[in-house]
Parts: sequence; structure tokens; C-alpha cells
Amino acid sequence: MDLESRNRWAEYSEAKDTMFSYTDTKQCPWWVVPSDDKKRARLNCISHLLSQIEYQEVSYPDITLPELNKDGTCERRSKSNLSSPIIMNDSTNLFYKADLNLLRTFRILLYERNMRKTAERLFVTQPAVSQALQKLRAIFDDELFVKVQGGLDPTPFALQLEDKIAPYLDGLETALNNLNEFEPSELSGTIKIALAPIVMASLAGGLFTEIRQQAPNVNLELLSWSQTTAEQIRSGEVFYGVHYDLENLSKELARDKIFDLEGRIIVRKEHPIKKSVITPLDSVGYELTSLISPGWNDHFSYASHILERQGYTPKVGFRSEMLLALIDVIESTDMLLPHSNLFPIHNYPNLRSLKVEVDNQTYTKSLFGYVHNKNRHSPKAKWIESIIKRKLPLYTDKHR
Repeated sequence: MDLESRNRWAEYSEAKDTMFSYTDTKQCPWWVVPSDDKKRARLNCISHLLSQIEYQEVSYPDITLPELNKDGTCERRSKSNLSSPIIMNDSTNLFYKADLNLLRTFRILLYERNMRKTAERLFVTQPAVSQALQKLRAIFDDELFVKVQGGLDPTPFALQLEDKIAPYLDGLETALNNLNEFEPSELSGTIKIALAPIVMASLAGGLFTEIRQQAPNVNLELLSWSQTTAEQIRSGEVFYGVHYDLENLSKELARDKIFDLEGRIIVRKEHPIKKSVITPLDSVGYELTSLISPGWNDHFSYASHILERQGYTPKVGFRSEMLLALIDVIESTDMLLPHSNLFPIHNYPNLRSLKVEVDNQTYTKSLFGYVHNKNRHSPKAKWIESIIKRKLPLYTDKHR
């Protein structure tokens, strides 16, 4: 079942019931089989089908097979001459008969030489261990263990079996236990991270330096978030992204809040507003500039929406995706640049940063990390997220 069909589960169920009401007849009834448990559902289907057929014993005459006719020039090829490997079926291939739980029981039994201790180590009952041993004896056609005073003694075949399987099972155990181990220094290849414009100017350098230090073999590409970034994350072209809480995204994308930004208004040094804290009322009479974040505010100014909700009529005088273009404009005008506490004000001595209060509270907006659902809990995604979470507070104006 795909994701869209899950969204339409109620509609599907209603359509199914409607279909039943029109097509379920006495002559040709529907039979509904609960299938939350697939194994029981299949057994129920088999049982039902067999119950519909009148069964009677069929007798067959005895057949005597004649000798094989081996006349002719065709020769049966040996296994060594076959281009494709021979795959044995379950009846002859011991690998498919002896599952890992049985082999694990065998190895612990070999070590403990005692049924009770083996059961305790496996957290099962002694009859369960005894049953596993019976299965192993049937599979390998050997006693494996014989009773002696004080416990069990392995047969020569059991010792030979241990020598054969030990390296592989130990290697498998190590491989499985190392799945969650993550070493950034062992990473290679390219990692693409997309950042919203409001984050790019402050975080890019620090993020690159940190990743380069921890993962020197990685080629890092920092991209500005665009209208296609969400699809690129979904397709795997971009691994991680940072932006506001975006809407109408694919359900294949996971989002987690990583930081709360505080609102700031950036103005020129000699701007008529002399306060260090600005409210919506203080902005009346001044044009706004607007930093375009593709995929979020392509066709509107977020600051304008805030002012409109407060009952004011704002005017946006200039919009751009380029932060430097906006800075160039406000340095020579009385326009206001809505931004955040990530704005690198220390790099611009001709500008001032004003705190923003709305309804007597510091205005905040959250940043989110975006990743494909399949990578949400991957060590690499968690590693990148941890770096960004650690770095962002260091680039706020409180730490400058």
C-alpha cells in the first residue's frame, strides 16, 4: 500500500462496502477474511477453499518405471562445466534448514555443556532448548551431544561444525553490532546541504569548517534553498536542508525543529528610529525590504503579514533573494530590513540591529531541519543536525 492510498483509506473502505452491497448475493457471496495476521489469513483461505470441494479418496494403479533410455549422443554436463551456480533447494541445502537461532543455541550449548545453563543464557525454557537440539540433530543427522556425568559432551561432528561456522557467526555478530557505530572521519563522497537565505550568510563558513575538520574526505556542497529543494531531498540529490516550517511538502520528508530565531530589524546607523527595540507601531511610515526565501515567501513579505495582523498597512519597497542587495539598499535609505539575530551585524559598522517586539513579547520564529524519512534516524543525519544545532547559537548577536 502506498502513502496516497493510506490517505484515502476511509474512501476505499466506503467504496468496498458499497461494492459489497451491490454484488454480494446468495448465489455468489463474498467471503471476508480478516488479514491483520497474514499467516492466519492465508491458512483460513486455504481451509475455506478446501471446504468447498467434496473430497474423496482416489486410488491409482501401481506403476513400474522402465529403465532409462540413454541412447543417443547427448552427454549430461558435470557441475564444473555449468556457467551458472547450482542453487540447492531447501531439501538439500543445510543453510536454509538451520536458522540463526538454532545455530546460536548450538554454540551456547557447546560452551555450557548443560541444558539448564543454556536455557538461562537464552532466556528460554529447558524444553525449548531440548526441542532446538532435536531439530539440529535432524538437520545434521548427528547426535551432536551425548549425556555424560555432569552434563553433555559434544560429538566429533559437533566440534567440527563449530570450527566451520564460528568465524562466520562471529563476523556476523560484529557486523550487526557495528551498524550503529558512526565515524565521520570514514565518510567520503559528496554531501549536499541546502540552507535558507536567512541562515546561509551566518552559518556557511562555520558549518563548512566543522564538517571539513571531522570528515576531511567529504566534499561539502552548501546550496541556497530553492523551489526545487524539497523535491531534491525527496529524490536523494540533497541530503539535508534547513528552513522555516514549510507547508505542502511530500510526506516522504521528515522535519525536526532545530532552533528558534529572534526577530531583528536592520537599519542604517543614522536611521531616524533611535530605539534599540522596535514594535509594529514604530515601523509605520517606513518602507520594508524583503529577503525572498524560495519555496516559502516567493510572492509575499512575511513582515507585511505580521503588520497587517496588527492592523497596519505596510508597503514593501524592495525584494531580493540576495542579502547583499538588500543591505546595499538600506545603507542609503530609511527602509527597514526584517531579519533575525543571525544577521552578521558585526560585519557592517554602518548598520544597526533592532530587537523586535510584538504584543510585548520578543518575536521568534523556528527553524527546522529537513531530511528524507528513510534517513531521519541515520547516524549521518543526526551528526549533521548536531553540528547545526551547536553552531547556530554561536552566530547569534548575543555571542558576537
